[in-house]
Amino acid sequence: MSAILAVWNRNGKPVAADTVDQMLAVTPHLSIDGQDVWLDGAIALAHQHFWITPEEAGERQPLVMENGRRFEKSDGRF
Repeated sequence: MSAILAVWNRNGKPVAADTVDQMLAVTPHLSIDGQDVWLDGAIALAHQHFWITPEEAGERQPLVMENGRRFEKSDGRF
């Protein structure tokens, strides 16, 4: 189980790190195994980790992939 957070300030102002921290603090039960935050100006992406199966232990999902200026944050499984 996990949580994904995305914030986009449409006015172009940078997303404040403390705003993201406050939003993630609402679901501490989903970040038992850690969390990751990525900030880039007006965009913030975050993920909270809670591994529930042995196969998930140590995973760093979702991945943030950069291709030029296109970013993807997905929680993918095979």
